[in-house]
Amino acid sequence: MSCAGISTSTLDWVQSDLITIGQVIETIPNVTIRDIPSCTVSVTAGTISITTLVPDVPVDWYIENRGGIATNTLISTGTVSWSAGLENYFGTYYKVLSNISSSGLQIPWSANASGTINLRAVPQGCSGGENEWIRDIQLRIPATQRLNYLTSGPINPQICEGETDFEDILYDVVGRAVNNIQVIGLTPSSTLYEAQIDAVLVPQSQITTITFNGGTNNNIERYIIINLNGNDYKVLATIGENADSVANRLNPHR
Repeated sequence: MSCAGISTSTLDWVQSDLITIGQVIETIPNVTIRDIPSCTVSVTAGTISITTLVPDVPVDWYIENRGGIATNTLISTGTVSWSAGLENYFGTYYKVLSNISSSGLQIPWSANASGTINLRAVPQGCSGGENEWIRDIQLRIPATQRLNYLTSGPINPQICEGETDFEDILYDVVGRAVNNIQVIGLTPSSTLYEAQIDAVLVPQSQITTITFNGGTNNNIERYIIINLNGNDYKVLATIGENADSVANRLNPHR
């Protein structure tokens, strides 16, 4: 039977194709991150500091606009390629092209870089248009390690003969742990009291507070995810569940 609905000879033929549309794989990309700088980047001659991001599924990369649309002040100039026309994402993220295999991304850092860069790994295909399948990534390069003087005793105390103590002078060590720090070079080094001056280093725990904005999960169930040190902690928020309830259910995962 021909397409016109009339009988045809056996010499006529009709071609058909079978098209299979596969199920959309809706998953949040897992991204392996290597070589995040642990202190302010200091690029010497012939060397460069590079962070590598490798996803487990094909993704498109977006970087938040900081310090200019076509560039990011933390990224070494000319080392990444931005999408033609600077394709933006939600108005603040701009597409950057993958520069290694498996749709991965290498970011060479500029000299003396320190600060925060925000990225999004957006799955390629249908699921990339939905926020719940996007992986948000924040890379933070610490500033130069430093001592911050705290309001305490005078920084040039005077001590008289026969006295054995003076008011404590307090500093915060910022940008690194106090483990393995040694206090040397007391001035003047010839002071008779140098051996009697003790520098006590007190480690303090770092506490990060995560605050949920008020509101209610409407329309559909969805996963609420917190990522700490590369590990996902998630709960499935039910329809109508409020932020306090979700936060309380995440609490046992600490």
